[in-house]
Amino acid sequence: MGSQSASALLIAILGFSIFSISFSAVAQTEVPLEELRTNYKTERAAISRPLEVLQGQYYKQLTKLRDEKQAAGDLEKVVAINAEIRILAGKVPEHNAPDFDALAKVRAIYQEANRQRKIEVKGKLIPFLQSYSKLLESHKIALTKASKIEEATSVNEEMKILAIESGQLKKSVAQLRSGTELDSSKVIELPAELQKSLAFYYQFDTEPKDSLVTSSTREEFNSLLEGAVWTDQGKHGGAIRFDGDEDRIRLGKALPDSDELTVSAWVYYSAPIESNGAIFSDFDGKSGNDLMFGLIGGKKVFVRADKIKGNKLNDVIEIDKSIGGEWHHLVWTMGSSRSTVYIDGKRSGSVSESGSNNGSHNGYIGYGNDGKGWVNFQGVLDEVAVWTTDLSASDVERLYLLTK
Repeated sequence: MGSQSASALLIAILGFSIFSISFSAVAQTEVPLEELRTNYKTERAAISRPLEVLQGQYYKQLTKLRDEKQAAGDLEKVVAINAEIRILAGKVPEHNAPDFDALAKVRAIYQEANRQRKIEVKGKLIPFLQSYSKLLESHKIALTKASKIEEATSVNEEMKILAIESGQLKKSVAQLRSGTELDSSKVIELPAELQKSLAFYYQFDTEPKDSLVTSSTREEFNSLLEGAVWTDQGKHGGAIRFDGDEDRIRLGKALPDSDELTVSAWVYYSAPIESNGAIFSDFDGKSGNDLMFGLIGGKKVFVRADKIKGNKLNDVIEIDKSIGGEWHHLVWTMGSSRSTVYIDGKRSGSVSESGSNNGSHNGYIGYGNDGKGWVNFQGVLDEVAVWTTDLSASDVERLYLLTK
């Protein structure tokens, strides 16, 4: 079956055309799995398109207002509008300025229109995901019967993610309709499965007092800000801004020994392209055998975990997406023989090498060694968490969906 007819089939069963095809007919239709996935992405993008159109209209209103204020020579209002435009694009404002009536009015109109459109779009996405999941179910059964267990397991994991997202969409639509949608500063609650082996989780939503950063999970991991500053412009509510000049967060408690590890963070990297930035480190500063995780120019990741004899992990991992100038979810999972980097829920690169985090512990966020010297992070970090196990690919994708 060609891609056009497969796409038409997917549209038809989801109610986006005048045709009606039963699920029993769908189950008997041999649509290649990868083709089905491709068409799923295409149709999902089409359903979500109205939100992008509305965002584009708001952008035009903002630029028109900015041009008016710029022509009037009102620098403060131009700066305020530029900050709003960067927030709209998912970026951190470079400068802040007080709000003003005309901007607040345009924003309020956009927010109400966006709320109504979200109800419409998310309402369509719910049956869309459910129908796609039913198509995947038929593929899972066929793959199992054909003894393709690994592929069937992959499809099953995909279905689990869809079920999570479908539940989140239902909750979001109900909140949008009642006017009680949770805002981005709402504390994120990890499910019980993701709390197992969780060492600490910093959401940074509360402005630190006396430079004390509180852990969202374990009070003993309350840590100390050293130079870095709190900002309310995080991925979710508050975050920590690093200027790259000797600022960091010192962990208030030593991590336990572990053969595996996972480090997760929402990253807004604003350093020059040739600069490196450390995200997390755990070391003693004496033996030179340490644990390090950070970025090399926003296009590579450095990982190191060679604290004990036999551990040789000290590598650079190529990633398939450049990180810089916008928010990205970055995760490093370290197993006994392989380290994997994920960007925005998807596997981006890996290296086969042994590593562990057994030995001395002196943990920092935003500070570490890239193999050439000590470096600091430049940008904003939010939702930083560490587990003492190697999270699975489905767990990482689930974490991304929960925090995005």
